[in-house]
Amino acid sequence: PKCAGPTAARKLRAFGYEGLIFRVTGNTGSSQIREFIGAGVNAVLGKPLDVDVLGGHMCAHRNRFLRSRKLLRK
Repeated sequence: PKCAGPTAARKLRAFGYEGLIFRVTGNTGSSQIREFIGAGVNAVLGKPLDVDVLGGHMCAHRNRFLRSRKLLRK
């Protein structure tokens, strides 16, 4: 790829992308997580990917988004 990781996330956010960005990695060290979250990634998920964990993150972010748009009550 021409652009990957935190650089890709920053560019997506700079272009106004508001959707979810997940990083799936085997390296879940705290410095890696901070770097990606700081770049605009919503969550860093470890490998092997647990679909229940992914689903939980997707629901949580969806609910925050809907509440921010006043489309979902607390």
